[in-house]
Amino acid sequence: MRERFGIGHDRVALMGGSAGAAVAQLVLAEGGFDVPAIALVSPVTRLRAVIDGLSVHYGMTYDWSPPASEVASRLDFPARADDLGPAPMLIVVGEDDLVTAFRTPAEALVAMRTAPTELVVVEDMGHAPVHEVDAIVAAFFGEHL
Repeated sequence: MRERFGIGHDRVALMGGSAGAAVAQLVLAEGGFDVPAIALVSPVTRLRAVIDGLSVHYGMTYDWSPPASEVASRLDFPARADDLGPAPMLIVVGEDDLVTAFRTPAEALVAMRTAPTELVVVEDMGHAPVHEVDAIVAAFFGEHL
């Protein structure tokens, strides 16, 4: 994108929601792609917590196979906080989302990062973003881009 459209490095950020947030974090951790800012909305920051939390929520059991556990380790971003680089990060979670699946892992990521990281808990929001999230993310990118 930078070469094709002539966009400067300081104008391309990453944003992802839910599983897309895991992809955005993976790009930072493994893609060799530096950005000036990253925003995550209702993010999967620790896959094992999400699967286990959803299993309990839906009254099911998920049996972790060795390959699945390897993927879960790869997608444990609080444990990989140092791999996410120095970009400022905004994490937005819903107050009504599953706490153990989404908010607690997001709080762990905030605690583990040394780069500036802000957690915003939005009232009356579940997992799906509400319209006020747009303004929160736009203000964050306005500050960092």
